[in-house]
Order: sequence, then C-alpha cells, then structure tokens
Amino acid sequence: SAWDNMQRRTKTLLRTSEEYSDRKPAGLGRTPSGALGIFMTELLDKVAKDQKHSYSVMLIGHSMGSMVINELVNQYGTELPPNLHFERIVFMAAACSVRDFERCVLPYLKEEKRCNFHNLTLHPVAERKETFGAVVARGSLLQWIDIFYTNPHTVPDKVIGKAENFTLAAHDFPESVLGRIHFKVFSQGGSASDGRPLVEFARNPTAEEKALSPGFMGATHFPEWDGSGKGFGPQKHGQFNDLKLWDASFWKVHPHAPQR
Repeated sequence: SAWDNMQRRTKTLLRTSEEYSDRKPAGLGRTPSGALGIFMTELLDKVAKDQKHSYSVMLIGHSMGSMVINELVNQYGTELPPNLHFERIVFMAAACSVRDFERCVLPYLKEEKRCNFHNLTLHPVAERKETFGAVVARGSLLQWIDIFYTNPHTVPDKVIGKAENFTLAAHDFPESVLGRIHFKVFSQGGSASDGRPLVEFARNPTAEEKALSPGFMGATHFPEWDGSGKGFGPQKHGQFNDLKLWDASFWKVHPHAPQR
C-alpha cells in the first residue's frame, strides 16, 4: 500500500535497499549509502576531527519526519563523537508510534542527560474534525493511520502525535527522563497561517474540553486565545509546516502553563 511504501522510504534514507541485495553483499562495517546516511557519515567525520569545539544538534520532525528521526537516533545515538550531542528532539504531529519512540529515542534520553524531547500535537477536537472533502471520513492523517492504515494491538502501537495516545502511554516512560519530556497541545478554534503569532500564555481547560476527554486534559498545555482569532496555533495536520518551527516560543511550553 501507499502507507507501507511511505514507511519504507523513511528507512532507505539511511540505508538503501541495494545494500541488502544478495547480488551485491554489503560487507561488514560498510557505511550507509542512503542520502541521510551519507550526510551523517560526513558530519560525524568532520566533527570528530575538530576537537577544539563542541557541537549540539536540534532535530525537528513533522509527521513522518518523526520516523526519520527515530531511525537516525537509533542508528547514530551511541556513535556520536564526544564533542557532539543531540540537544533537543522536537516532534510535530508525529506519525511514528509511541512504541517506536520508546525503542529509538527513550534510550538516548536516558543516556544523554543534556537532551530534551518536545511533543507537539493538535487539539483532539481539531484532530477529529479535519476534512479532506465531502466524500471521505473526517479526521487528520494521524486519525487515519490509527483507524485505517494500521492495526494497533495496544495504545503504544498508535501514533505518538495524537494527544490522547501520548497521555495514555506516558506512564510507561521512566521517571528519570520525565523532567526532560515536554508536551504541548495547541488550542482548538480559529485558523493558523504563516506570520500569525502564537500566544505564549496558557489557560486551564474548560468544562466542555474536560468532558470531551475526561482524565486527560489536566496534562496538557493550551496557548491562550488573545481575542483576535490569531492565537490558536495549528488547526490542521499540515499547518505545522506553515509556522516558525525554528522559534523556541513555538515548541516551548510557557513556564506558567498547567502542569501535572
């Protein structure tokens, strides 16, 4: 299916299928031949030769980009030279499963105490009401992945980029890393486009929001609406690409946001 092929392409960025051909044995210790694999080989080589400086890298992935980050951290997290570390990993509406995050990113978080993880999601209502036309089922791409494209056996097999899935599975995360895992849910309502500011203040969930997801909303953070209709943040899966993802105020939670 198209979904299977899309997942395959996130893996061949590091190692291409030709490496596993019986007509062309890869050999032990062969460097990756995928585009991202070649880039990482060059980067690690240059950093390792420059012992006078230290480097930190921030990884930001939207949707299936989270799958690429998982593969990258899993492949290189233990092979980084001493003067290089992943400082921050940011998932935006991530299409990878909670289980893949636990397999690939959590081990790195446990070992690298300087690394922080940020999970940014749509509001659950916005997630459910997104449409692609009048003749198809409602819901964002992440809704479709959980319902149509995959067959999750348990909650950790569902996508991490949906707020409900992340909060239901969060108790699996080791306590030693919880202080470096940050969770931000954007408000529901209005629309977002490039140049519209995200208001940094937070509010407590309304009674209606609590009723929609009982037992879950207390763990989230909602940017306050500033009254202009511009402060809601992304309302659709694809709108994360339209915002200033390099700006720390976009992915950081305001210090006065409600915490659990």
